[in-house]
Amino acid sequence: MCLAAAGAVTTKLKLMTYLAILPYHNPFAFTKTVTSTDVMSEGRLIVGVGVGYLKGEFEALGVEFERRNELFEEVIEVFRKACSGDVVSFRGRDFVAEDVQILPAAVQQPHPPLWLGGNSHLTLRRVAEFGQGWLPMPLKRGSPGLHKTPPLETPEDLQLFIDYMRDHADQIGREEPIEIVISSGLLDLTLPAAGIIEQIRSYQAAGATGVTINGVGETPGEAEDFVGTFGRDVISAFD
Repeated sequence: MCLAAAGAVTTKLKLMTYLAILPYHNPFAFTKTVTSTDVMSEGRLIVGVGVGYLKGEFEALGVEFERRNELFEEVIEVFRKACSGDVVSFRGRDFVAEDVQILPAAVQQPHPPLWLGGNSHLTLRRVAEFGQGWLPMPLKRGSPGLHKTPPLETPEDLQLFIDYMRDHADQIGREEPIEIVISSGLLDLTLPAAGIIEQIRSYQAAGATGVTINGVGETPGEAEDFVGTFGRDVISAFD
């Protein structure tokens, strides 16, 4: 709802969900929300999605944590079919939908860009197979949630993930480019502008195509000052 409102009162800004955890949603309800937002923004929506990893959230919502990948795939399948405005029937594990048509259809066809978040090898393969972008998650060495996922805290770490993803893309014959947008969690924003620029360039050399920046400051005025300074001193270096 907030993104749709933002889309209705702006004309140039791209909008992105960061992230929508798909197993929490009914596939058709999620797709309807996305298409409506894409229409309200006149085709400026990017759909950042993830599988989810916080077991407590799944339990609070009554969603089976162990089924998260299966539920994720159900939503993706419906989303990729129904954004077009075509009539879709689908039999899921927990629901049956017959002859459903979502109108108005998404402005961006065949669907708004899908950017997948997460660092697992499964996520990287999914990005190569049907995603338009990847949103890597900073993950420090020795993190309690590391499990079998390799760490991600340096440009060299990012390069390893990208190499794996591109190898899979080559194996399946994918040629379309993939956006790779890192989080500011990989940067030290306390550095002078020259230091931040150097960090961003190192990730750019590893394959990153963009970076998200969290706001800084305790008041709206401080946040506005940070945005202005960052735009003048850092973003301008990449124009």
